[in-house]
Amino acid sequence: MTSHPKTQLVRYEAARQALQAARDVDEVKDIRDKAVAMQSYAKQAKDPKMEMWAAEIRLRAEVRAGAMLAEMDKAPGKRTDLVPKKDQVDDRPTLADIGISKKESSQWQRAASVPEEEREAAIEEGYEKGKAATAEQLAAKATRSTVSKKKKDANAALEETNPTLPVPDRKYHCIVIDPPWPMKKIDRDVRQNQADFDYPTMDEAELVKMDIPAADDCHLFLWTTHKFLPMALRLLDKWKFKYVCAFVWHKPGGFQPVGLPQYNCEFALYARKGAPEFVETKDFFCCFNAPRREHSRKPDAFYETVRRVCDSPRLDMFSREARTGFDQFGNETDKFPEAP
Repeated sequence: MTSHPKTQLVRYEAARQALQAARDVDEVKDIRDKAVAMQSYAKQAKDPKMEMWAAEIRLRAEVRAGAMLAEMDKAPGKRTDLVPKKDQVDDRPTLADIGISKKESSQWQRAASVPEEEREAAIEEGYEKGKAATAEQLAAKATRSTVSKKKKDANAALEETNPTLPVPDRKYHCIVIDPPWPMKKIDRDVRQNQADFDYPTMDEAELVKMDIPAADDCHLFLWTTHKFLPMALRLLDKWKFKYVCAFVWHKPGGFQPVGLPQYNCEFALYARKGAPEFVETKDFFCCFNAPRREHSRKPDAFYETVRRVCDSPRLDMFSREARTGFDQFGNETDKFPEAP
């Protein structure tokens, strides 16, 4: 049964006024909980208008609570430097006291960080589409904005510290490339897309335009992951190299997507330009085992093999550490200082 429009308006205005008058998180949380209950009731009653305004009040309450929680985190506690640690007491309410989970606190605070005009636009768009905006959506928007800013800052810093990074002017018989793929970091113990890289990445168009200083006869090894395997094959074609085979680095452990196998390997695609020859092929295998290392750091055994089977000069593009027998190219050439 649908309630009268005037009754809905009165309730809506009363909730807005109560929210504006609220002075602590407990009051705001109470308004939010009532809005959640009203949202559920309206859905059961098949009253879409009531459901939409209840969802709006809920969102506004969660944003207000998020702003308050953020201020509580910044607020200084009592002076404790003159009190023994065992006697120190912090009487500020905990999330458990307020009845808010850590996930809700984080989500609401991120939603509150979205500029007001963007929040209002999201609410208005929700009414237009008939699907209410949520704190989860605003929090995701805030996360994307933060990630984008980090990447822009990283690229700006890169341009400032190294505005031009000239490709070596000599031609190489052997090139190893470990591109800064346009990806998110996947730690073994966190969800996918949880963390962003702290260094600039390159998209496919940028990688295609890259000058590869290859000799007429050149071996090329292109490191890639499962996700970027199709892109890596396209790059080889664009760079005018012919794909031959894939070297597989088997490493212990790895990220396992839901419903899929564990990703416990990486690939170095081997391609060639012209007709290069290997110095030798004894004990030269496409699959090898090597320990897992820091993110983006490749195994020493791979470079030792390449150095043994390929003539110099050799180049390690996007190098992150000095390696005997290889010239370096990249912005992180001293990230890992040891040289095997």
